[in-house]
Amino acid sequence: MNNQTKKRKLAFPHVLLIMIGLIVALCICSYIIPAGAFDTDPVTGSVIPGSFHYVEQNPINPLKALFMLYDGFTQSGSMFAIIMVMGGMIYMIISSKAVDQVIDYALYRLQDKGMTILIPCIMVLISLLGTLAGNDAMITFIIIGLVLVKRMKLDRICAMSIFYLPYITGQAVGPTTAMIVLVQEECGLAVMSGLAVRVILWILVTGFCVFYTMRYCRKIVNDPSKSIMGEIEFASDGEELISGESKKLNMRAVLSVLFLFLPFLLYAFGTAYFGWGFGQLLGFAFISAVIVALLNQWTPNEFARRFMSGAGEMGGVCMLICFGRVAGLVLVNSNMVNTISNVAVEVIGRFGAAGSAAGMFLFTTLFNLLMPNGLAKIPILMPLFIPIGDILGITRQVLALCYQMGDGLTNFITPMSTVLASGLMIANVNYGKWMKYVAPYVLTLLGFAIAVIMILQTIGWA
Repeated sequence: MNNQTKKRKLAFPHVLLIMIGLIVALCICSYIIPAGAFDTDPVTGSVIPGSFHYVEQNPINPLKALFMLYDGFTQSGSMFAIIMVMGGMIYMIISSKAVDQVIDYALYRLQDKGMTILIPCIMVLISLLGTLAGNDAMITFIIIGLVLVKRMKLDRICAMSIFYLPYITGQAVGPTTAMIVLVQEECGLAVMSGLAVRVILWILVTGFCVFYTMRYCRKIVNDPSKSIMGEIEFASDGEELISGESKKLNMRAVLSVLFLFLPFLLYAFGTAYFGWGFGQLLGFAFISAVIVALLNQWTPNEFARRFMSGAGEMGGVCMLICFGRVAGLVLVNSNMVNTISNVAVEVIGRFGAAGSAAGMFLFTTLFNLLMPNGLAKIPILMPLFIPIGDILGITRQVLALCYQMGDGLTNFITPMSTVLASGLMIANVNYGKWMKYVAPYVLTLLGFAIAVIMILQTIGWA
């Protein structure tokens, strides 16, 4: 009884509690940090460099932050819609056992090379989708990851590592993400310029992502006691990994799995050529769900029940997204975000070109811990970075890379990231154990990013 009581007392807080704690901390900071503002360009909405001035304090108390929950919900409506539709579609595909059949067949054909080949291929595909059609709804793919690790006798952290790590990696260094396109436009660069260097970076970082994940997977396969989760709960479920039926793979299962990825592939193509958005992705996902139901010859009522069950399981994820929005609203509405940005830019400008470039990356990295919304930071930070960069001789390509990597790499660890919080909730992994796993990965990438930025600035990458 005493041991159980100790375990309860020492239990790591749920990610929702961490978010609430951060919101309260930001509310306290809003009373301490002076409020400031920049003048903005009426046409572009970007801040005007050198226009910073202090304004009347606008502290946000916890009760007022609680009232912002409504704004958090209303601002997240489109994300809620796509996550619920994707959740419904993926639940239908999983409940059809199509994913199990495809994984079993692949493992049967690959034999002892199954993990060595299958996991890297999946991770490269997810990283590629992250850079081509990066959309936070891809977090629902972790559900597929849970099926995969169950078959391979791995733990839940592996599900996060196989699907979440490459997705964020693709976003952080991908050469064709929406983020880098917008940043390049803000910097006055040609869209997709510097592509060769960015592709090389994507290959290197994705390769390291695969290596890091595979090293952990092999470690716990050889010794399950090395699992950070403490145990591999799937290892004793009594389900045979490769059954006799695994030798056969019916076309229905193959088509069902293909329709899992088809919405994102169409979305990537349509975004590039037709300017498609969330509406098209949501529509294609629902169409895929209907086609999967037809392939499995389900009745209309059975289709509706399965789809609604999957969508309903995303309710908690949507709640986390809402609280993440509230934290961002406290940061912005109190006007302390402008003061923080102004002070940081003044300090960064005191170093040389290469040092300032690294400083801009580090500040964006730290700032992203509090405000993970990359698109929202562009009109705040880039107009401040560009004049300093021009004075110090920092190339615009390096500036764009500083922002992209600074915005992306901390999304592996920041509890303010609604995507990370949602992924941890889906995988049922607590934040403390995830940090223990991913911290060395992030620190290595931060060191790599600083070295790359300083080298590219030194050689004058433009």
